Amino acid sequence: MHILILGQSRSGSSLLMRLLNSHPDVHIYGENWNAMHHLYMFQRSINDIEIWRPDYEKAKAGEVKTAWMNNCDPYTVETYVHGVIESIFPDWGKNEIKGFKEIRVGLPNYNPTYKEFEKELDWYSKMFPNMKIIFLTRDMKKMLMSAWHPKDPTSIEIQLNHQQRFFKRYASEHPTKCLELRYKFMLDTEKGPQTIFEWLGLEYEEEFAKALDLKL
Repeated sequence: MHILILGQSRSGSSLLMRLLNSHPDVHIYGENWNAMHHLYMFQRSINDIEIWRPDYEKAKAGEVKTAWMNNCDPYTVETYVHGVIESIFPDWGKNEIKGFKEIRVGLPNYNPTYKEFEKELDWYSKMFPNMKIIFLTRDMKKMLMSAWHPKDPTSIEIQLNHQQRFFKRYASEHPTKCLELRYKFMLDTEKGPQTIFEWLGLEYEEEFAKALDLKL
């Protein structure tokens, strides 16, 4: 199984990562400055050239050379992308459940439309079989109070609302593989952690909740 944590900025994604990593069979990696998004965009740009497949085949045969045609085979590139992913996560095979977290996916400058957002998550599901996605959100005022955000929070609030709408819609359209999680519920040591682990099909021990002692 693979886990993708899609959190919002200052929503507690690092805390959730630490909670999940308290289980011996889980290894969640931190952010790579949205490197996975850029890998997705790279492969997508190659795949978009697929419409020139007839010209590509002619070029290989030495029949034609098209200036705007990519010289890469999309299927070969996909293999290379898998190799890059393995280099980003060098210990990928040592745990039963693996994953990573990201806070930028769904923001307007990365996914301006829901269709773009959906395509990217579908790509993740293809790259990481049997993937489950946790959408982590928090009270807007709490997130905007963070020193990480500019003094004028208006533009940040617009971006976070944009992201939340995409999270909610995707989760409603893919209920079996998505969990909508609120920061406050995660901190509820009587219900939150146990609900998360049970949703992942893992046995829960109260000891795991100690990872939540360091709150945001």
